[in-house]
Amino acid sequence: VDRTVAADKSRGDKTFAADKSRVDKTVAADKSRVDKTFAADKSRADKTVAADKSRTRAEEIDELFRSSGAAKEFPLEKVFQPLQEVKPEEADRPIKLEKKADPADNFPLQEVFKPLQEVKPKEADKPVKPVTKPSRADLFPLQEVFTPLSTLNLNKIEQITLEEKNSPSKSDDDEKFSTLDEILDRAYSERAKGHVWQAIELYKKALDRYRSDEYAPFVAIDLGNLYKENALYSKAVKVYEDALTLPPVRRNAEIKKEFATNLEYLRVVRDVLTRHRATSTPFDKLPKEILQEVDTEFNKVLNTFGG
Repeated sequence: VDRTVAADKSRGDKTFAADKSRVDKTVAADKSRVDKTFAADKSRADKTVAADKSRTRAEEIDELFRSSGAAKEFPLEKVFQPLQEVKPEEADRPIKLEKKADPADNFPLQEVFKPLQEVKPKEADKPVKPVTKPSRADLFPLQEVFTPLSTLNLNKIEQITLEEKNSPSKSDDDEKFSTLDEILDRAYSERAKGHVWQAIELYKKALDRYRSDEYAPFVAIDLGNLYKENALYSKAVKVYEDALTLPPVRRNAEIKKEFATNLEYLRVVRDVLTRHRATSTPFDKLPKEILQEVDTEFNKVLNTFGG
């Protein structure tokens, strides 16, 4: 009897363990299916919410764009011009690709790698005179860098600009520039000597002649900075406004956005300085309080247009 009871008990325990194992596996499988279903439903719900939020944000930006008046300056029909209609008989014609300018045209090898000057045997042993680097004081004398604000006269500055522009010593007849590099080299030289207005005229000449050059945006930036350094903020604003029409800027969305952002910043600077009657103060001489006010106003502008 004891052995029979023990055998029955053993069989019952094994049956119970097998049934419990099957139940546990069934419960685990059901739980896994429920988790996967829940995760899939949550993912779909998140995507739906994100899409709705994106559409709502896009509608807000579109409303701000239209209400700000920017839609009049950049109408969609000009920004997104329709593709030219292709007739069936012209569909199989090969497309003419726009030929990009060869870098060798702007930087010919004979200019980049100029031959070294021939040294005669008698001169080979002569000591070479070291080139003395000009000091910062020579390039930027204190009497020109730290000009008292009370001595600045914008009318006189404009008069000097016109006189220098019409000066016979700086006319096109006396000085010919065949490349953009030659104009910029001369502009950097004049700027280093402290001849600000000659440098400005050279930068303007470079922009007039080489508007389609890929380096034209950087010329505009240099000219704008030069105007800022001399407290000519309205002229700096005009430079950035004109820069938005440069072909290299119009072709590159990122560069165009950077110019538009800097243009808005310059407008804020000009408006804040006008309120404080400090438009004759160069940008690098502005006090911290005014710069903080400029940053605050500029952040408001960015928030208005969605950053």
